[in-house]
Amino acid sequence: MGEVFNEKVLKKLKGLAAIGHTRYSTQGGDKKKNIQPLTAGLFSGPIALAHNGNIVNFTQLKKELMDQGSVFYSSSDTECVVHLLARDIRFINWETSLKKHLPRLKGAYSFVLLAKDSLLAIRDPMGFRRLVLGQRRWLS
Repeated sequence: MGEVFNEKVLKKLKGLAAIGHTRYSTQGGDKKKNIQPLTAGLFSGPIALAHNGNIVNFTQLKKELMDQGSVFYSSSDTECVVHLLARDIRFINWETSLKKHLPRLKGAYSFVLLAKDSLLAIRDPMGFRRLVLGQRRWLS
């Protein structure tokens, strides 16, 4: 990551928060449409989700979501998580949505979710997948 996001590049970035992802595919293949973070425009504003891991029941979740009207643009298991969390976010906050939907995910995973007003980090209950968070001081 240091080769891509060196000091010169970091100084040019705008905004107060960012998420990133280094991909090795386990679900969905190496197609451009599966590049993370995945983004979505929601009623509450845009979100970005980066995922490391494997949702082993994603085929069943995807079928259920499609039967309920969700439209998928990638073949990544990460998109299932975006759809699950987006279902009722205009009625509840992110923490409540995560508590409601994460128990449905089977597998080992870590996620980072960036929304208009939130930066959330999530790991599977057993903590199998690595998750690294960093912070930089404000650049003037």
